[in-house]
Amino acid sequence: MAPPEKVSGATVGGFIGYMVVLLCMTGAMYPAIELTAGEKERGTMETILSSPISRMNLVLGKFLLVLSAALATAALSVMSMGISFSALRHFNVTSGRGEAAGLLLQLGPKAVAAIFLMALPMAVLFSAVLMTIALFAKSHKEAQSYLTPMTFLVVIPAVASLLPVSS
Repeated sequence: MAPPEKVSGATVGGFIGYMVVLLCMTGAMYPAIELTAGEKERGTMETILSSPISRMNLVLGKFLLVLSAALATAALSVMSMGISFSALRHFNVTSGRGEAAGLLLQLGPKAVAAIFLMALPMAVLFSAVLMTIALFAKSHKEAQSYLTPMTFLVVIPAVASLLPVSS
């Protein structure tokens, strides 16, 4: 007896969380690999370390770049989902029986901002952990092999957001 908005919100709401977690991590993974193991492999790490900039500023700059990539990926994915749901609502997609389709979810600016704020601490964690793990690798390929298990560790709890809640 629930309205279609509530049903689709319960169905798609867990999927949005899953996508934000996964995309936030993958958005941070490749810049972290490139800024650590990639520079070691190319031999540019030594040149950067011999520059007059302090090591704290160097690490902080790299961290902020990885963090901004993770946040940009999360923000763009949430905005894309919002636009897609808005387009579905606008075109009033109908099923074969003439009823409204199940995806009548709205992601307004407040919801997008709330999701982005919830993704912020997660992006900070992912950026720090991915940079730390990738720093141990000597090559791009080795860093990818180190970070692949991290993907599984993130996917398993993210799938929990898709499980139905018992009352």
